[in-house]
Amino acid sequence: MHDVCNYNTYFIQKYNAVGVLGLLPEQKLTVVLRMLAYGASVDHVDEIVRMGKSTILECLVRFCDAIENLYTRDYLRKPTPRDLQRLLRKAKARDFLEDEYDYDALEVFEPDPMNTALTRIYERPMGANGQPMEHELLIRDDRYNNLMIDRYQEMQSLYVHEKRQVDLIEHLWDMKGNHGG
Repeated sequence: MHDVCNYNTYFIQKYNAVGVLGLLPEQKLTVVLRMLAYGASVDHVDEIVRMGKSTILECLVRFCDAIENLYTRDYLRKPTPRDLQRLLRKAKARDFLEDEYDYDALEVFEPDPMNTALTRIYERPMGANGQPMEHELLIRDDRYNNLMIDRYQEMQSLYVHEKRQVDLIEHLWDMKGNHGG
């Protein structure tokens, strides 16, 4: 925090034009770290920290600029061969390399059936001549694949989800009536 505040005085708490004390450096840095760590949007974060959207975006830009300028030379550079050797020695001392392949990924992560279906569509079986094997009618007909992918993307759309939710509520009101309770 001190490095960032010393690099850019924007993060230091000051009085504004009216004479009111501004935001603390901790507040400005917390909002930036929350956005970067959790992938939160400005709309989500502004309600939590009670800061304006433009202030949050300004903090984010200035923070990223400060980190890039302060730490690129030491930490954000490409690793040298010496760095790689040091990291491999550490990993070997911790038996990291041997333990890396001791588990089956399917045992650790639950497979997603939709992801499996999409993978099956995109990864067509290849024949000896490098051409896709066309043993299934659905593989030969790309219209089915495109339709399925379009439907999947439509299901993931927030707008479509909310529209269907409203339509369902209106349908239930028509069927059972809206009695205000």
